[in-house]
Amino acid sequence: MNRLIVQRFASLRRVLQTPKRNAGGGHHDAPHNPGPPATLDYMPIPCEPWAKVHGELQAKWNVQLAAAVALFTCAIGTALYTNLWIIPEISAPESWRYRNKPGYNYVREV
Repeated sequence: MNRLIVQRFASLRRVLQTPKRNAGGGHHDAPHNPGPPATLDYMPIPCEPWAKVHGELQAKWNVQLAAAVALFTCAIGTALYTNLWIIPEISAPESWRYRNKPGYNYVREV
C-alpha cells in the first residue's frame, strides 16, 4: 500500500514540474551559404539622364496630385451640399446669429 502511494506521489510530482524550454530553436545559427559578398557590380547603372526621368515622373505625379485635389474638393462639396455634418442643426439659431444687426425682425412672418 505504501509503495502505491509513493508511486502516485512521484508521478504527481513529475506532472506538476515546470517543463524545460529550449529557447532559440536553432534559429541563431549562421546561414550555411550566404552567397558572394555584395559589390557595386550588382548596382543598377542609369541609362538615361537624371533630369529627363525626373521631369517625366514629376509630370505624372502632378497629374495624380491634381486629380486627388479635385476629388477631395468634390467630396467636401458633396458633404456640405447634402448636410453630412449637420452644420445648420448644431450652429446657433438664426435669431441669435443676427440679433445685433439693425433692422432684423426677431419674429418670423408665416
